[in-house]
Amino acid sequence: MESMKREATIRITLKPKEFLDSVLAALTPEASAPPSDRFRVSVEVDGEELVLRISARDTASLRAALNSYLRWIGAVRDACEAVSRAGKKP
Repeated sequence: MESMKREATIRITLKPKEFLDSVLAALTPEASAPPSDRFRVSVEVDGEELVLRISARDTASLRAALNSYLRWIGAVRDACEAVSRAGKKP
């Protein structure tokens, strides 16, 4: 396997803590078994931040992985916000 040459680290503050925990739980299986050997991903929590680290063989793979993970983070956050709003009394 070719070595990973491109890297990105993204730190995203997510509040409340339940949102952060939900995003971490959703991304962990994907990071553990990525669909391609062109990149590697790790996700972890540091305080109130989600830390996403991506290593890729090339820029195109890095961009594709970043786009996918950022979209998933946004989708989980949006779902959590919708559930939170639905639970509030008018």
